[in-house]
Parts: sequence; structure tokens; C-alpha cells
Amino acid sequence: MEVANTFVRSPQARRDGPGFIRSAAPGSVATYARSINATGSIAGFYYDASNVPHGYVRKPDGTITAFDPKGSYATIAENIDSKGVITGFYANQFKNISGFVRSAGGKITSFGPSESEFTYPMSISAKGRIAGYYVAAVGNPEQQGFVRIPRR
Repeated sequence: MEVANTFVRSPQARRDGPGFIRSAAPGSVATYARSINATGSIAGFYYDASNVPHGYVRKPDGTITAFDPKGSYATIAENIDSKGVITGFYANQFKNISGFVRSAGGKITSFGPSESEFTYPMSISAKGRIAGYYVAAVGNPEQQGFVRIPRR
């Protein structure tokens, strides 16, 4: 199987020339970078050989850490903040989709509005606020926006 790589391009780099760094998540057949923060950490997801997506974070030193929330059957990391906190969503065994926030240290917390069957966090601010949307229930396709404010 061919492995798809994520690359990092320095501002001075020429297309496919010096300054491109190629890296793939471990065991990936396709890797997608979704967000990069000011320190150069990248959050994204990759598909394994069974076509299952997993989240990952790539540190500026090239270290790649894969992760999945407990009970996940498919993880999509969407965004990373300046402190290395990542948000995204995952599907569980019942095919419900929940949001998650992963601390820079690796602790993962699931979340979603109580009436939500499908929660899609899309971005995280420097203050840890997460914005996204959710679908209230199966059969009710109306989407509602949300902002999750972290507890202090």
C-alpha cells in the first residue's frame, strides 16, 4: 500500500525544494494535516490499513503521537491551539459522533450538548474556547452552532 505523507513547508521553501519536510503518521495509508499552531505543532488524522481514521499530533521536532478517545471507532482531529490543546470529533460503536478536547499532556475529554446526537467541534481559540456545530437528533437535520467555554 502507498503511504500518503504530510509535509511541512518553511516560508522560504520553493515548491518541492529545500524546506519541505515529509512525515507520515505511524501505520498510515493516508495522512491529513488539519491545523498548525504558532510553535509548529500540527494536528490532523490518518487512515490505517483497515481504513479507520485516528487522530495525531506532530511536534516541531518531528515526533508523531497517534491518539483516539476511549471507545472511538473513527477519530478526526480538527484544530490545535497555541498551547497544544486539540479539538475534534469521533464516532463511537453506536455511530453517534461526540466532540473531544485533548490536553497538551494527552488527557482526552468527550463533550457535546445534551440533546446532540452528532457534535462537530471545528476550531479552538487561544483561550480554549471551542466552536462548532451539532445536530440535535436523528430525523431532525437542523444544525445548531455552539461555543464550549473551558472550566477554570
